Amino acid sequence: NQVDNKAHCPFCHGENDCRLQQSQRTSTNACWCQSLAIPQGLIDLLPNKDIDARCICKQCILRYAQNDVAFVNQLCRR
Repeated sequence: NQVDNKAHCPFCHGENDCRLQQSQRTSTNACWCQSLAIPQGLIDLLPNKDIDARCICKQCILRYAQNDVAFVNQLCRR
């Protein structure tokens, strides 16, 4: 279901905990994703249909930032 997908990370499929997605992008609810830089290399791994449509979870952003090669290798094994 497409609505449910927006609440899940496109990489690990876990909850992304994005308050902006949860609140229909209202400006009154700040989210952790507004204060964390998302590496462009990680964004580049997203399928086109997920760009600006699904939020990457904090754990995947941090794992990619720590070791991008290991993150990509793990994705390829799935």
